[in-house]
Amino acid sequence: MNLYCVVVTYNAEKWIDQCIASLLNSSINAKIIVIDNRSTDKTLECLAKFEEIVCIPLKSNIGFGRANNIGLCYALDQHCDFVFLLNQDAYVQQNTIQQLVITAQQHREYGILSPVHLTGDGTGIDSKFLQYVSTNGADTLVADLYLHETTQPVYELSFVNAAAWLVSSGLLSKVGGFDPLFFMYGEDEDLCKRAKIHGFKVGIVPSSAVYHYRSTSPVSGYAKWLLKPIRRNSVEMIRHLKDYNGVIGERFIGVTVDFAADLLRSLARLRWLSALLLIASYLYILVSFPIIWRHKRQSLKIGTHWLTSR
Repeated sequence: MNLYCVVVTYNAEKWIDQCIASLLNSSINAKIIVIDNRSTDKTLECLAKFEEIVCIPLKSNIGFGRANNIGLCYALDQHCDFVFLLNQDAYVQQNTIQQLVITAQQHREYGILSPVHLTGDGTGIDSKFLQYVSTNGADTLVADLYLHETTQPVYELSFVNAAAWLVSSGLLSKVGGFDPLFFMYGEDEDLCKRAKIHGFKVGIVPSSAVYHYRSTSPVSGYAKWLLKPIRRNSVEMIRHLKDYNGVIGERFIGVTVDFAADLLRSLARLRWLSALLLIASYLYILVSFPIIWRHKRQSLKIGTHWLTSR
């Protein structure tokens, strides 16, 4: 079996040693690829200590999804059977990946499998993970975890965040990678929806666990006060426009109505900066509308969409 692990880093100095060490200590042999989104701290120095890994440093921060796509493309070119995606601020148990692979081999209909997400110190279940699971069709798993009696080898749901995913090569060949329209956040939900459209299931394996610190890389200045809220607003708009259950023209009208309502509320409360950020986000969507439309149509077709080596 040909297994690859992909980790995307950005200023990951605080966590990357533990992350990579846990992968190297895994009970199943895997090749590790790290894609660095032009870190400005000592991440690359930390990675240089691990001779066993392949590190691909990028010249700019291209976002979470696009960076992962480079690693996914690399693995697919090497005829992988599975790829395990892991966040930089997470680490695995010794048998985490092996349990996922065993389940994937026994249940071929699942294109994406996730372990249970624990907190970084292992004292509880990650709160965001519980939120995603309970609101996306796997509320039975929450009850079973509480009662300490998991009854299924895998629990199906519509979405689980991509902090730790085992992805099959079959899914990559048929569905492709993350849509680069999403710089960060939203790309994993979109891929789960596309997986379902093309006949794959998404699931959680209760016998497998990952530890997730859920920390964010520090941002400052314009990146914090301008780019981040614009991207957040844009993600929500793109998600609505790419909704695969609706016509994009109708979705655009809905996005416009929601934008106008939010803008009026901001103006009424004299929140001038929020209003300007909303306008900037909407203008970005207007300019990007032809691309969003094209990506939506492309998502419905079979192919290795957006998997590229650069």
